[in-house]
Amino acid sequence: MRKIPTCRISHDADARGYIDIIMSRCKSHTKVVAYRLDGTLYRIFNTAKEASIELGAYQRTIDKCIRGDNDTAFSYMWRRYEEGSIPSNITPYQKQEIKSFNKPIALVDDNGDIIHYYLSIKKASLDNDVDPHSIRDVLKGKYKSAKGKKYRYLTEDEIRNLNLKNK
Repeated sequence: MRKIPTCRISHDADARGYIDIIMSRCKSHTKVVAYRLDGTLYRIFNTAKEASIELGAYQRTIDKCIRGDNDTAFSYMWRRYEEGSIPSNITPYQKQEIKSFNKPIALVDDNGDIIHYYLSIKKASLDNDVDPHSIRDVLKGKYKSAKGKKYRYLTEDEIRNLNLKNK
């Protein structure tokens, strides 16, 4: 991160000249660039603040997109480029698939054999009257059982054999 120099303001000519030099060094030569989702250039702004004012948007959200924390902000892709190197096209936005966090689990006996399977921890907790956090802790290995019942994640082969992949 670039440290911005500070100085005391003085009324003599040397100090004013020094302030002008500092200010010219601190001016950013980067531009904030908005691209449409198809990757074509939409508009170039001097700062994220300027973009937020003109679009009626939050500057913080644009900054997050520029940093890479978010993919898009306000239906645009945002980048920061040096003034002379702004591309007119970038890679189009591809919406990422929302991944399901539900992993099939099994209620197992003491030998590890499947008694019943569930598509999610929530479903298992409702059917067995067990707190979902307790089931999660059993699956993580923190506890051996929850209310006397043992659970484990199903393996990929078991998921394939039970035809649970597309459910």
